[in-house]
Amino acid sequence: MHNVSFRIGWTALWLALSALAPALAAGASWDARPGQLGESVAAVAVTVSSPAAESPGTLELICYPSHNVGLYLELEINVAAALSDVDFNDYEGPDAPYNRERLARLTLDNDGRQTTITGTGAGWFTPVPGRFRLSLALDTLPGPERAQIHEALRHPLRALSLEMLRSADGAGAMALRTPGEDAGLLRAVSERCEKTFIPGKLLPRP
Repeated sequence: MHNVSFRIGWTALWLALSALAPALAAGASWDARPGQLGESVAAVAVTVSSPAAESPGTLELICYPSHNVGLYLELEINVAAALSDVDFNDYEGPDAPYNRERLARLTLDNDGRQTTITGTGAGWFTPVPGRFRLSLALDTLPGPERAQIHEALRHPLRALSLEMLRSADGAGAMALRTPGEDAGLLRAVSERCEKTFIPGKLLPRP
């Protein structure tokens, strides 16, 4: 997995998307990582962009089958302070707007067929100083949306985009875009959760 990344022209993407421009990690690829609690993890290095700055980070798709807590997409931002224009109060802690407002927008691109959902989640500063982690619980989505995500993950992905919105006005706060999966890793993680997850029995993330 390569950590080299480049920033796509901000102005061009802003005009094209009419939203926050994502950064694309050049040459980045997903890899499998061991979990400490029996979870399946696929991870990729990303660049997280805000309108004014950027930070390296890691995006993970995680299944916790042994704890029956379902499928999560989690983003760790390595240098949260670098994103000085982002209000992390929108996402941090149990009372943050992100716990009740759909401030995460996830788009999966299967060779031109896009699946987009919005969702709630949680955010916290990690024990590693300066790092911030965002979690999106995909198996807490309404049934049709959950089914759409698992269906999209069964097929090769061209790209995955994640955008975090501001609570105040719904504008883009930060975003990332990464190439699709390698060697069926995302499909394997998703299918493991499909086989073990029981709807309505989602427990807190370990």
